[in-house]
Amino acid sequence: MAIGESPTAKRRRLGLLLRKFRTEAKISAEVVSQHMDRNDAWVSRVERGRTGLRRLDLERLLDLYGVDGSMQAELADLAKAGRERGWWSNYSGVLSRQYSSYIGFEAEASRLLIYESLVVHGLLQTESYARKVLQVGAPEEDPAVIERKVEVRLNRQRRLTAERPLRLWLIFDEAVLRRVLGGDLRVHVGQLDHLVKMAELSNVRLQVMPFREAGHPGMLSSFTMMEFPNDPAMAYIEGLTGDLYEDAPESERYRVVFDNLRASALSEPSSTSLIKEVAADLRRDL
Repeated sequence: MAIGESPTAKRRRLGLLLRKFRTEAKISAEVVSQHMDRNDAWVSRVERGRTGLRRLDLERLLDLYGVDGSMQAELADLAKAGRERGWWSNYSGVLSRQYSSYIGFEAEASRLLIYESLVVHGLLQTESYARKVLQVGAPEEDPAVIERKVEVRLNRQRRLTAERPLRLWLIFDEAVLRRVLGGDLRVHVGQLDHLVKMAELSNVRLQVMPFREAGHPGMLSSFTMMEFPNDPAMAYIEGLTGDLYEDAPESERYRVVFDNLRASALSEPSSTSLIKEVAADLRRDL
C-alpha cells in the first residue's frame, strides 16, 4: 500500500459514518450490541475505527439503521479498504498495536501540530538519534528489534519529502535541545544540525519553547493534533500506561493549547538561531 493510503483512517471514517447513522436512527449502542450479539465495547471499537468490520456485520448494521442500497455499496468499499494492510504491517512483530494504530492515522494526516517536551519527535530524528532513543528507552531490547524499529521511523519520515508532503508544525521545549541522550555528543550535534536542515523545508515549521517561559500549557503533556483531508481532526496523547485519542469536540482544546504555545514560543528564525547556538556550544566539546 502506498504512503498516504491508510486502512486505519478508512476504518475511522467508516466508524464515524456508522455512529452518525445510529444516532440519526435514534438507536442506542446497547440495542446494537444485542442485535449483533456483541458486547457494548465492540460497538465502541467499530465506531472509533479500532477494529475492522466484516461485510456481513456491516450489512446487518446498515439494515438496522435503515441505510439504503447505494450507500451500503459505498460503505462496503470503505470497510474493505479498512481491512487491508498498511506498509507498517510488515513490522508487526516489533510494533505494539497502539503504535501501529498511531502510524496508520499519521499516514493519512495532511498536517500535524505537535508539542514535544522530552526528545526530538520521531519524524525529525536522524537514524543515529532514533537508535539512541530506542536504546536508552529500552536498554534490554534485542539489537535486531531496535534496528527494525529504526527502519519504521525512517519510513514514516518519507512523507515529509513526498510529492504531496505532510505538513508539520512542531514546537518543542528547549530541554530537547540540551538533553544529550546517553552522553553521545556527536549523535546529538548531528541531530541538531538535521533540525536546522529540516526547518528549511517549506512544509516544516519549527519553534522552541524557551526556558524563560517558566509556565505554559504544554507542561502538562506532549501531544499531537492530527488534521485529515476528509475527516475531522483528532488529538493523540501518548501515555506510559496507554495512548489516548480525542475526537471532536474534545480534540479542539488541544488546538487552543497549541495556539497558546506557538504564541509563547520563539519565532521560527529565533528558534533556528537557538538550535545553531546550542549545536555550536556542544561542538566545542567534541
